[in-house]
Amino acid sequence: MWTALEAAIQVMANMAQGSCDPVYFVSSLDPGVGKTTAMIHFLRELVQSKDHKGISALICLGRLEQIETVVREISLQDQDFAVLTAKDNIDLNSLGCGCPEEGRVLFTTQAMVEARCVYKSFSEVKALQFRGQVRQVRIWDEAILPGRAIAVRRDSIASLLSTLRGSYPGLTDALEELFVHLRGLVDKTIIDVPSLDVTFDTRLNDVSKFVIDQPEDQRKAVQDLWSLMGHKAVVRVDGHKGPTLVDYRTTLPEDIKPILALDASARVRATYDLWERGRGDLIRLPSATKRYDNLTINVWDHGGGKSAYRGSGDQIVKGVLSVVATKPNEDWLVVHHKHKPGLLDLPLEVSKGLSGNHKVRFLNWGAHDGTNEFKDVSNVILAGTLFPSLSHYEGLARLSSGRPASTGLLTDQMIRNTTLGEHSHMILQALCRSSVRQNQNGECPPVTAYLIASPRSGIKGLLPKVFPGAHIVTWEPVKKQPQGKVADAVGYVRNWFEDDPNGALAYKEVQRAVGIKDRSNFRTTIRHHKMFQVALEELGLEEWGTGKYLTHLRRIPVAFGVAA
Repeated sequence: MWTALEAAIQVMANMAQGSCDPVYFVSSLDPGVGKTTAMIHFLRELVQSKDHKGISALICLGRLEQIETVVREISLQDQDFAVLTAKDNIDLNSLGCGCPEEGRVLFTTQAMVEARCVYKSFSEVKALQFRGQVRQVRIWDEAILPGRAIAVRRDSIASLLSTLRGSYPGLTDALEELFVHLRGLVDKTIIDVPSLDVTFDTRLNDVSKFVIDQPEDQRKAVQDLWSLMGHKAVVRVDGHKGPTLVDYRTTLPEDIKPILALDASARVRATYDLWERGRGDLIRLPSATKRYDNLTINVWDHGGGKSAYRGSGDQIVKGVLSVVATKPNEDWLVVHHKHKPGLLDLPLEVSKGLSGNHKVRFLNWGAHDGTNEFKDVSNVILAGTLFPSLSHYEGLARLSSGRPASTGLLTDQMIRNTTLGEHSHMILQALCRSSVRQNQNGECPPVTAYLIASPRSGIKGLLPKVFPGAHIVTWEPVKKQPQGKVADAVGYVRNWFEDDPNGALAYKEVQRAVGIKDRSNFRTTIRHHKMFQVALEELGLEEWGTGKYLTHLRRIPVAFGVAA
């Protein structure tokens, strides 16, 4: 671990000396080993060095809270640093000398760097410079990608029609034609996205003004769709969400290299493997994996996605409460899906069931990878996990490998590896919010973790690689089986796919098997039943159809070949 830390510091020193190769360097030491601490001490030495008075640094962090934390820990003199974030963050931007171009060390967000570098090289962005000169030392804390995956759902195109029709009737008619065209396309079709921006002379900035007050998905759809116009895109069918246009756009300029990324997940994410082989401008630094012999992970083979929150949320709440009750006087951290209308509000429901002085704190997915607030908590529950769509993984694989849709189809193995790598990244980052992140002579301290994940996700099989030495045991706090004809339907579906795992089972066959003659009755009592929906998730199945309607069940494509 000391050797690996020295390697990261050597890259920082080489950047300061101007002797660094123009590539992306990645340090993948596990959380808690000392990557950020090494960066802090290097920066302190840099600003004090008489031989490096003109050398400056750019530190790119994921969240505003991280900037506050690092600034507090580094304890530089005000004249030696500055902060650059959005204009409305007045208090944060006033830290240090208050002028970005005058601080030797500039702290900013990764999103700010990407936004400032749109259509510009790194050397052209004055706001990121030190007294008119490009900053030599560049550090990117946590995960880095050369751009962003693009995924424009067919329904997102539809949501733009009413918003744009009044001001852009011709453009809207063309978007409607694209919407209709996508309906009949099969999975993995590569299409040419029409150059509607050129045909109708509509620039992205002009159209964006009409959706500035619309929901985020509409604003994102406009930006991504305009990025695709005039280029090829691959169509991926995201189950019931329907066809989605997929590709990627580059957001980091070529001349931002050399740059050092400090990402603990780099040893488990396939994106870095694809980047290293496909793009060729990434170098992995020496690393050393922490041991997790003191970690016990209890796995509940139960659906943990958002559909499980809707279908069996009461069971998940009971499961969480049952384990918290085993250690009523200890601190707990529960990682959960963010509450949205129609979705289980897990913190609220769990809090209702707590008695006495239980010390339970909550952290939602999306905020699970950028805080050390819970580093002393030795009991952690991952109450469900995130499962982005197939199109998301396709976009990530293309972005990482530098394979736009114009280069043809990707292999199923590339998508599968990307999917499993993202699962590993998510679990590693979430569990390391707890005292798992602490490092005691190369090991984590004693920690008990509980994880809810469907067997079909493959997550349980990934745990020994993500946490070497950890004890993986089965956890079954609540056992509720479907009853009656719902049980008959689940049993029939399970047996059918055991015999033909790659086939497509028609709903009418299930209806006939359970003896329900009326299709409407079958849809109400079986197909839409919560327990049936949860069972489909646990079996790794999705609704699917070749036309307008979803008439069959099939394995979720990204799950092909995943070890349970």
